[in-house]
Amino acid sequence: MARVAVRFGLGTIVATGIVAGIIFAAFEMFAAALLMGPDAAAMPLRMIGAMVLGAEALEPTYLALIALVVVPREERYLKARFPNQYANYQASVRRWL
Repeated sequence: MARVAVRFGLGTIVATGIVAGIIFAAFEMFAAALLMGPDAAAMPLRMIGAMVLGAEALEPTYLALIALVVVPREERYLKARFPNQYANYQASVRRWL
């Protein structure tokens, strides 16, 4: 019986985990939409966000805090750090707020 040596690097393992997570999230979104209606399709993504960012990420005020405090601070930083590049970037994309 022949043995096959397979080496897995850290990059392969991380990439596999990311792909598995994306597939799992897609399945969860489909199942939520099927079982609870289309409004519930984004619920798994909100739950993942809560696991990463903390339970307060589920509160509506959290999004307002991000939009009113964090995003303007980041924009000021980017304008100061990369004035020309950030101005070109802003001209090429729509603003999400």
